Amino acid sequence: MAVALGVGYLAGSLSLLQRVGAGLAAQAGEGTERADLVVEGPIADDNALQQLRRLVPDSLVTMIETVPGVASAEPRLEYSSALILGPNGTPVVNLGLTERPLGANFPEDPLLNPYRFVGAGAAPTAADEVVIDATSARAARVKVGDAVTIAAKSARRSSPSPASSRLPTATSLPARRSRCSRHPRRESCSNPAKTTTPSPSGWRPGPTRTPFG
Repeated sequence: MAVALGVGYLAGSLSLLQRVGAGLAAQAGEGTERADLVVEGPIADDNALQQLRRLVPDSLVTMIETVPGVASAEPRLEYSSALILGPNGTPVVNLGLTERPLGANFPEDPLLNPYRFVGAGAAPTAADEVVIDATSARAARVKVGDAVTIAAKSARRSSPSPASSRLPTATSLPARRSRCSRHPRRESCSNPAKTTTPSPSGWRPGPTRTPFG
């Protein structure tokens, strides 16, 4: 009896682990699901908690665009430590495991844009505009056109929200950004407003730099 229970428990655990892993792998690619090919840097560090890749230089964008058969190419910036603040200043955190970044640049090319708008609104056109997912918008009690407060390591900034987007699960905060290379923990941008990697314990209000401005 004990052996049967042990085998059943092990089989159930392995099955759950496989399903969770498959789900996280699917989420990791949802931000680039319209792309036929994604270029990433080589793995710099790989452990049980995270996988870090080296930066991809911006010069590769122009090079890839000249390859015969390529219709469009765009750099992608992902940010993992910025949070939306609700009306009482409490971070809006959606429950559940995810491999999706909390922030990402909003694709300029429609061919590479995986986001679908919900109701009114439009893509961001200014550096201080953001698009947030519908679930986070409800949790933060904001609507299209309202100011959205975003907290990072040492900055808090309010930006108007031009639209809400629909995602399979609510963990993304797309924001427009130009010419940035992709890294899960660090950013390298030709935009002068470079950012540092924020830590959850370091949120402090102040008119300093923001990862999306």
